[in-house]
Amino acid sequence: MMRKISIIIVILLALGFFYAKKETYPSQVLEMIPLNVISPIALTYSGKDLFIIDRESLKILKVNISSGKTSEFIVTPGTNPSSMTSDGKFLYVLDNDEKSIFKIDIASKQTVSRLEIDVDSPLAIAYGDGFLYINDLSKKTINRISIEDGTTISTIPMPTSGRGRATDEFGMSYRNGYLYITDRSTDTIYQVATSTGDVINMYRVEELPFMTGITFVNDELYVTDLERRVLAKVNLKANKGAYRKSMKTEEVVYTERYINYGPDTMDEINIAIAIPQNLPNQDIVSIEFSPKNFEKRTDRWGQEFAYFTFKNIKPNQEIRAEMKVRANLYEIKYFIEPENIGPVSLIPEEIREKYTKDDIKYSINDPVIKNAVKEAIGDEKNPYWIARKIYRYVQEKMHYELSGGWNIAPTVLKRGSGSCSEYSFVYIAMCRSAGIPTRFAGSVVIRGDDASYDDVFHRWVEVYLPNYGWIPVDPSGGDEPEPEKQAEFFGGLKNRFLITTIGAGSSEYLGWEYNSFSTYKCTGRCKIMRYKGGRWEPVGKRYEKEKEGIFAPYEASSRGCY
Repeated sequence: MMRKISIIIVILLALGFFYAKKETYPSQVLEMIPLNVISPIALTYSGKDLFIIDRESLKILKVNISSGKTSEFIVTPGTNPSSMTSDGKFLYVLDNDEKSIFKIDIASKQTVSRLEIDVDSPLAIAYGDGFLYINDLSKKTINRISIEDGTTISTIPMPTSGRGRATDEFGMSYRNGYLYITDRSTDTIYQVATSTGDVINMYRVEELPFMTGITFVNDELYVTDLERRVLAKVNLKANKGAYRKSMKTEEVVYTERYINYGPDTMDEINIAIAIPQNLPNQDIVSIEFSPKNFEKRTDRWGQEFAYFTFKNIKPNQEIRAEMKVRANLYEIKYFIEPENIGPVSLIPEEIREKYTKDDIKYSINDPVIKNAVKEAIGDEKNPYWIARKIYRYVQEKMHYELSGGWNIAPTVLKRGSGSCSEYSFVYIAMCRSAGIPTRFAGSVVIRGDDASYDDVFHRWVEVYLPNYGWIPVDPSGGDEPEPEKQAEFFGGLKNRFLITTIGAGSSEYLGWEYNSFSTYKCTGRCKIMRYKGGRWEPVGKRYEKEKEGIFAPYEASSRGCY
């Protein structure tokens, strides 16, 4: 009897495992439905029916969303259709050879008007809030045009516009103030704010090599793929935390080294090395320090240090303090919906109090900062858009220049150039002046190859957004002309950084430095050489290949941090 019960339990557990709901991730293809068409080029939903254009047969077809079976609706009005959209009553078919939009009454199947458009190289079209959106590959813009006469009302940049040519953005669909755009060159769906042109989220869909049409069926997103000839359902839903992928294991030896060339003896050298913690982008496997005799100290921001003291360093003597870290590094991304951001009042009081304070490098009450904030955000109340508008403002007013020294934020902003640290000081100053908590992250960086040296380092900002927590924002890294490049550095981080330092202002051990800081005392004359830097080495397999392209939700480690 007991044996039978055991067998039943095992079977039930197995069935439970089999039917357990799998964790989904943003950009995941949830379903692929084969299509019996040769060239699915455009897709739209009228609110009742799903329509597709087959460029090969030059027909508009109705699609059964469950089976993928099609039935003929009408032939296309033009001979080179590239995109289609609907307002519920009419279909609007873009023909890029004729540079015209044909308006088709769904009920009667009749073409009721033809709208000629002043666009050099149109490819995709979308209907939204009484207007039509149409892209122009030659000018790298998306134009909002009048549905009545084609007059251009406003323009925003294409997601891939910038120094090079814009890529092939075949499909567009409008939803709640955003355009969702398929790009077959980058295998990416871009979510673009129609009000600003900012890329909010990017969904890379590697399973679909030639995405064309795109539309929402109620709350679900569907895409056609010309190469695979499928109708695909793509997941956009995301948790409010970090997703990570592309894990690689690296070892870095971080060194602070002094040589006393004399002629006198150095009395003392003190070296503080910041100790890295487990974070969304990194799991610390092990840390070793040399020499072993050091103190563990913590500064006012909660940052821990290994604190070394060396005494009586004689002429031509060399001393060094080292930290050897093995870590799993990840690319991380936050998929943020601005409408899901809570008001500033939801930010915990202790975070607001601690991370909106002024400090000498910020000078948040300086008129230069106050006026810049007013110019950047106007009457904006949403914390996401406050942070995003300041991000864009800093990038528009500054360019990167590594010239040595770190000036205060008002001086840097007036000058219009700065290093990564100075960009960070300006961004922190403006966000704090606007009431948004900010802090900085300092790191050792993999430079190019996984085996490399770094003695330049990198600093960026973290912004606290209600309902999401701390997210990375790199105003200098994202200072690029392409909207997609700007979006990469707002809520994202590559797997080439070991964050050693989380700070919010001046530290009693680091001052305004990060990674490490040192001081010395010498009675008499001492000529010294000082070096600090990190040496990187890859460990084992470079990547977990089977998981490289898939974002998985980050869950904080239950083990203690170092």
